[in-house]
Amino acid sequence: MQSAITIAVEGFTDAAVLKHAVIARFLSISRSKVPTDPDHLSKPKEALIGLAMRSKSRAIREAIVPVQGMTARVGPGYSSVMALFAAEKWRPRVAAKKSPSLCRLMHYLDNLAPEGKQC
Repeated sequence: MQSAITIAVEGFTDAAVLKHAVIARFLSISRSKVPTDPDHLSKPKEALIGLAMRSKSRAIREAIVPVQGMTARVGPGYSSVMALFAAEKWRPRVAAKKSPSLCRLMHYLDNLAPEGKQC
């Protein structure tokens, strides 16, 4: 059961987070650059990194985009920036309306704790 949660949470980080206005403001990019259907991205983490490459914010680019010449697939601050986004900006119930996979995760978690809210 734990592996299912791990996979779903990894999916949150990569795909379901791509909510137009919220992620665009956070990354300092144009809303039109944000994919409209995050669940159908074949490589959502790479898509997120690609968005960060276009950021007007040097801090975002340096944190999320991998350093050239290094083997890391993400930038040195990727995890901390995504954790900050999740804690301060992301609204999973709203994001679940655009992401069927996130909605399924929310229902799964709600069933673990029956008193939880539904999507």
